[in-house]
Amino acid sequence: DPDHNPADEDSDVDMEDVKAGADDVDDDDDPVTAAAEAAAADITFDEFVTAKVVLRRSKLAKWVHEPFFSDAVTGCYVRFGIGPDKITKKPCYRLCKIVEVEKSATAYLVPHSLHSKQIKTNLRLVLEFGNNRRSFKIAGVSDDNIEVQDFRVWKNRLLQYRIPLPTVRELQKVGRRLNKTVTEFVASNDQIEQQLALQRSLRPDARTNIALDIERAKEDIIAFTDSVSHMSKEVERLKSENPDADFGAAEVGDFDPEDEPVLRAVKAALDGLKGARKELEKANATLKKLNLVNEARSAELAKDKNISGWAAINDRARKSNKDADYNTYKERAEAEEKKKKAGGAKKQEYNPFARRPNKPKVLWAVGDELKKKSEDDEKEEAKDDGKASAEGASSSPPPADQNLPPSSDPSTTTTTAAAGSAHQFSYSEDDIAKERELAAKKAEERRKEEGTVGRGERKGMSLA
Repeated sequence: DPDHNPADEDSDVDMEDVKAGADDVDDDDDPVTAAAEAAAADITFDEFVTAKVVLRRSKLAKWVHEPFFSDAVTGCYVRFGIGPDKITKKPCYRLCKIVEVEKSATAYLVPHSLHSKQIKTNLRLVLEFGNNRRSFKIAGVSDDNIEVQDFRVWKNRLLQYRIPLPTVRELQKVGRRLNKTVTEFVASNDQIEQQLALQRSLRPDARTNIALDIERAKEDIIAFTDSVSHMSKEVERLKSENPDADFGAAEVGDFDPEDEPVLRAVKAALDGLKGARKELEKANATLKKLNLVNEARSAELAKDKNISGWAAINDRARKSNKDADYNTYKERAEAEEKKKKAGGAKKQEYNPFARRPNKPKVLWAVGDELKKKSEDDEKEEAKDDGKASAEGASSSPPPADQNLPPSSDPSTTTTTAAAGSAHQFSYSEDDIAKERELAAKKAEERRKEEGTVGRGERKGMSLA
């Protein structure tokens, strides 16, 4: 029958794991509620797929060693294989809900994908199909997308046992929670160490960085050796400070009331010494085991032809580089020796990276030099002003009132001295007025020559 549904008849499909304990239910005894009928009518295959709550096996294998694995996958769905159909002989799958993640006593391998290595884990998924619930290995989860037939079987199964179907809003909420847990999770150092310890316990022989493990073991040995030495000195100190105390009773734990504080301190020191020695022995055993694994690994790699071939190539390249350096140095030494024998001066080769000898040149004066320069300038200006005043007095005739006695007014003397020491670019009001009067006379003469006076015509602007 082409329309045959393996989920409609329990006897037709081998569902020993999924349908354990399933019983027939009479429709008259437990009728379907209106809410269940409405949910069944609302949910569709496209809405279920759009919610992104179905996880593949590769995704589970990728997250299985993460600290958030249990919180992230709980409430999601998987496509689980239950074997071939007895009638069609085709692989049969069931859409199951993940309700819990539990640990098992034994570990197993999970294929990550068709072209990658397997992952070892001891976690199992508690799946729910209808009213049945049981734990299964992650290896049984399909790595393909769900099909319409899987969704239809799951939906009919829930309706058969009067189980409410999840709404679209509930599925979307699960999808958002999954995305937020995976993308925003930040692992602490303790969680990372726990996950690494779990992976080492599952695969003790598989070490990704054995050299790092050896160095850590050596550091632990040094630390525990120092701890043993410190605790031994502490025990000796307590014994030397309290020679009358019964230290044998301290080791047993039978304390005398008088010596109880001292004996308790001794017992604590002895317990610490014993623990440090035990950890030191464990670290030594770990280092010895790592060295054996490293030696075996090196011997195995030495047998590999590809690796040994690359080692020979590297050795040949090192030897070639060494010979080239030696020959270059030898040729240079021979050339220098020939130049020395010939007696010729050694010609200096141009080196663009060599440091050039140069002498700095100071382009400005600072400090005392600047002060000295300003003083020299002032002396030169005073000398020039004295010469100019002397020449003016000898060449110009005295004015009409030169026979008058000199004014005894002190303000006149002060004004004259101030005028003599005025700045060379300063102008007086009298000079400006004379220049304006002279300019006006020249303009008037020019207008007379051109014959434009009295006609009311002007060819340009004058300075008057």
